[in-house]
Amino acid sequence: MKPCPFCGAEARRSIAPAKGHPMGTYIATIRCVACGAEMHTLYPAPPGMKDPQRQARLEIERRWNRRAKDA
Repeated sequence: MKPCPFCGAEARRSIAPAKGHPMGTYIATIRCVACGAEMHTLYPAPPGMKDPQRQARLEIERRWNRRAKDA
């Protein structure tokens, strides 16, 4: 993962089942350890997906790593 876009510090991620949503839906979060900037995404896994937690992790990382200059 890229460092925080605001302060340059390390960021950590967490993946957890999303409460109040259908089974197989996960909430993925990335949070900067220094400034507290964070990003969340709700990931509803398609039926039959083998590793939905991994897919949720990949999706939040993709979004976190996207920068305006990359576009």
